[in-house]
Amino acid sequence: MKEVGNVLTVGGVSSDTYKVKITGAGAYKAPAPTVTKKSVPGRNGDLVLRRSRPKYPNVRVTYPTLMMEDIDTWMPQWRDYLASLHGYVRIEDTFNPDEYRMGFLADDIDPEMATNLTLGIFDTVF
Repeated sequence: MKEVGNVLTVGGVSSDTYKVKITGAGAYKAPAPTVTKKSVPGRNGDLVLRRSRPKYPNVRVTYPTLMMEDIDTWMPQWRDYLASLHGYVRIEDTFNPDEYRMGFLADDIDPEMATNLTLGIFDTVF
């Protein structure tokens, strides 16, 4: 696993602005192409038909996320920023610097707070 220090860029704004780091577990998830399978009587297996222009369904990508300083200040700002975005936005991560996704916040942000309240661990799901 890479060193914690990786960031997301969501809608052109780096998560580092809000003191948020990602660990990358969801960074490599990708959708499977939509295919049509036809059973042919008297033949083994299925005939697999792909569209000439592949169509990919939406997938949920979960980024395990850490906030390690001044959570009372930065958590509401990070949450409010993500909630303020409308529609699909460009999402980039430092694990795949040459790629980007189009997505939107798909789940609530519910941090688990460490006992000393200086560390917040939560998932950011697009």
